[in-house]
Amino acid sequence: MNTDDALYKIGLVLQGQDTSANSGLIEGVRSVLTQEQVDLHVFLTDNKFCNERRCLETVVHQNFHGFIVDGVKSSILSPNLDCYKELYRRKIPVIFYNNFYRNLRCPRVTINDIECAHQLIGRLMDAGHSHIAGIFVYDNYQSVEKFQGMAEAMRNRGLELNDDYIKWCISDEAHNESYVRSIERFLKSIPKCTAIVCCNYTIYRLVMKTLQKMGKTVPEDYSLVCFDYSEETYRQEDVTCSVEQGFEMGRQLALRLMEMISTGECDDRNYTYVMKPILYDGHSIRKIKKVK
Repeated sequence: MNTDDALYKIGLVLQGQDTSANSGLIEGVRSVLTQEQVDLHVFLTDNKFCNERRCLETVVHQNFHGFIVDGVKSSILSPNLDCYKELYRRKIPVIFYNNFYRNLRCPRVTINDIECAHQLIGRLMDAGHSHIAGIFVYDNYQSVEKFQGMAEAMRNRGLELNDDYIKWCISDEAHNESYVRSIERFLKSIPKCTAIVCCNYTIYRLVMKTLQKMGKTVPEDYSLVCFDYSEETYRQEDVTCSVEQGFEMGRQLALRLMEMISTGECDDRNYTYVMKPILYDGHSIRKIKKVK
């Protein structure tokens, strides 16, 4: 099939919970897959297995040429792997981004979250922080990698990662305003804590609301860093963070998927791409004397 005169039908399966990140990604995909070339169908899963399954079962017989997917609760064994295996059997290429299923042979485009964690937590440790709290989403593979990077970074500097300083939540909780009370209880349970690591922008917003409720400020009371800040406000907020790269990720996904379609490949043949994190150094970290 010639890409010059063919209209390709592509599915873009989003979690749908971060509208800013999604809009950047769609713009990146559209920069490669023009409307004249591609019939792009966007599906939202709300990070729920049932929605993902409904989507995949609906489209499997509709002559799609390929799919770009952000996996649902990807750190948990998915009940929908049979749907992806059926796409594979039909030789329909699938490329994942951010969250992927390790049981499949599909390529993926991700950020190097281990390296990102080393840089972000490194900035806290360089400023003298050793009692560092982290809030992570345990059903999100991306978040689990960030936690692993934090643990590795602290271990390399001879610091203990105390389990009491790590708060795990499920993705549904992270999008619920009532979770502020839980974060407040968590922070009050670790009075020596001087710094907080937020695994994404959604958690960051909840943490900031929690600190406001507690009458605490950044960085005077707590230093703070954030992964994947997905709004354009990180400079105004002046927060040290990794900047979400939705546009470039969308572009890389589209380029790789079209190459897979043109070659008829469904397996990962060097299509996986790991992007380097981009960090912004704000003023959300206070230098302190090291506490023994």
